[in-house]
Amino acid sequence: MDPVVRLRRLHRLQWIFLGVFAVLIASVQGWQLWTAHERTAQEQEARLRSQAQLLGAMLERQLIAIDGGLRDVTTGIPDLSDPRDATDMQARLKALDSAIAGTRTIAMVDESGRILAASRNGLLGIDVSGLPYFMNARRSNRADALYVSPPNRTSLGVWSLNVLRVIQRDDGAFAGAVVATLDPNWLAETVGAINYADDMWTGLAHTTGGLLLLAPQVNISLDAANLAQPGTMFSKHMASGQLETLNRGAVAVTDQPIA
Repeated sequence: MDPVVRLRRLHRLQWIFLGVFAVLIASVQGWQLWTAHERTAQEQEARLRSQAQLLGAMLERQLIAIDGGLRDVTTGIPDLSDPRDATDMQARLKALDSAIAGTRTIAMVDESGRILAASRNGLLGIDVSGLPYFMNARRSNRADALYVSPPNRTSLGVWSLNVLRVIQRDDGAFAGAVVATLDPNWLAETVGAINYADDMWTGLAHTTGGLLLLAPQVNISLDAANLAQPGTMFSKHMASGQLETLNRGAVAVTDQPIA
């Protein structure tokens, strides 16, 4: 064979070998990057689940504590038409509000929706009969349930949610409710405490889709925010029927991608 032709073939084979070798190197590096990405994703998913479980446990414990306080108030209620009894109840509610972390206001409401006593000044006599949380409690009238309202704007203009216990007469008739308004600052600190990265934020929403808060705070109107829209991660989670789900996509109220 002509030495020149042989040299050209050898040269071509060398380039082919180098090309195959480069493809193999690129494939290995690509595989390593993919496995590293998958490993990181799995680690982050596990950490997100852990943080969500931690937050759920903290909020559950606090709701149990608040519920215990409300239960205590609903037993042995005096006749608040007597000014002395009303004053005693005011002091009792203030002491309970101070003793339980996470509450902003605790109030007692009669069957007509009028506030008879409260831990915070300036609320006596206010009519809450038209507010959804009170109407729902009066309509269902279940003394064995702790009601958790959707987020709402309180009488003092605070965006929060209420938890309440129904008060019943001896015959089971609706006699009013004891209502605790959660402290939004305490909620924001509790929710924000699980964030473990600067670019992470956590939200807290009601099962109706109402958004209670985002931590850290995002410049949006919480009053108008509703996560219960078709195709949102919230709707997918609720449709799953599971306590925990992991979804990836854009958050309905911010359009920011998130897992």
